[in-house]
Amino acid sequence: MRRYEHAAPCRDSRREYLLYRKVRTILDRQVDAGVAYGAALSYHIWTTIHAEWGALRTILFLCSGLLRLLAFSPKLRWLRRTPSKSPRVILVHGEFLRSDLEETFRKIQALSDDADVLDLRGWEASASPAGLHYLLTQLLPTALTLPAELRLDQRLYLSCLLGQHVKFAATLPRAISFKRYRLALAFSDALPWPNVLMQVAKAQGCRTAALQHGQIIVYDESDPHINMINYESFVSDAFLIWGEFTRRELCKRIPAERLFIMGHPRYLDFDHAAVKAARAARPPSGVFGIAFEQEIYKGSNRRMLSIAEKVAEVLDLRYVVKMHPLNVRADYPEAEVLHRCVGMGSLDLAMDDFASRIDFCVARTSTVYNEMLVRAVPVFRYKDAGYYSMADHPDEFEDARGLLGLWNKARAAPQKEAAALSELAQFFFFGLGGESQKRYRTLLKTGEFPPAKT
Repeated sequence: MRRYEHAAPCRDSRREYLLYRKVRTILDRQVDAGVAYGAALSYHIWTTIHAEWGALRTILFLCSGLLRLLAFSPKLRWLRRTPSKSPRVILVHGEFLRSDLEETFRKIQALSDDADVLDLRGWEASASPAGLHYLLTQLLPTALTLPAELRLDQRLYLSCLLGQHVKFAATLPRAISFKRYRLALAFSDALPWPNVLMQVAKAQGCRTAALQHGQIIVYDESDPHINMINYESFVSDAFLIWGEFTRRELCKRIPAERLFIMGHPRYLDFDHAAVKAARAARPPSGVFGIAFEQEIYKGSNRRMLSIAEKVAEVLDLRYVVKMHPLNVRADYPEAEVLHRCVGMGSLDLAMDDFASRIDFCVARTSTVYNEMLVRAVPVFRYKDAGYYSMADHPDEFEDARGLLGLWNKARAAPQKEAAALSELAQFFFFGLGGESQKRYRTLLKTGEFPPAKT
């Protein structure tokens, strides 16, 4: 069998992060003081830094960037506008990278009958003097100022994107006034257009908040990591977080008064006790699951595959792989020769379906880990080089022998394992059900947050 146990990660996360910081610092200097458009560009910087474009794709990207800078603006349309003269809250709907974020949006929208809902998806033609002015005065100087580590086409592309953001911010006040709202709530201000919109809303005196969109881990500054952009790009006044674990982590970098524990919107009507009971009565399926990480952890994904194959052989089981939304199936050719693997997919494999198919789960730092806890699925964390250890969860392993030991221990004391899983689920997700729903209803009705430290 072809072996991949020692495959290195496909990218140098430390190098990427240091280059990202250099690019963002330069971009922040190119625009008005006090408005951090570099934060809005974070996702684009990250993807552009390691982009491997062919000649044709490079031309298409640059033409697209220039065209949008000159003749296109983000489309502003309302999913809902209330007849009320003074709505308290505006919900900002943007492009979602994952289907579960769309579900989160629907849950929040269902709780508020009188909130306005602004939709940023799509584009519309809109000639703008701001775009032409930027093209003539700033595009080339900005591109030439960016680090030499980036190719010229990458620098031009990022400069085009910065121009789009500046143009969007310049034209947005004519389309909407945030002064009539008490709160603007974005479903992730880590993505470009909601990020710019939150900055504009703040400049108009509207209080802003963003929902947590995935598991966040705060890394040590002495060992930079590209995932640090997840919290360094946070521009809203308040961050609505899932539970105590996230609060404990983010307090390392963000003032506690900006953090509000609200619970996960997907679980507002979740019956955790019923799920635990159903799980306890479920017969074994003979299948376990693996949750892949994003592509910067490709080496870890491959090592988890190797361990899973060995464990499946010993226990005579099969396993299914839930890929990260940004994984590419073709990047894992070894799956073709892994005889025990019975499926590999991402968004087509919904979280509930994944949980219902498996007896236990193997994860590293993926959000799937938290989701399996909520569904009372035994979950074990793979610990390898660069892994962020959690003292709160002792069920960590480094090799096939360690994973076998953890699974045998869980089978020997299922009630004890279930109690430990439930306790951890509450640590990650506050108020599974009722209490969390009360907090969101109060927020959407009044625009006011609960005490920051509760």
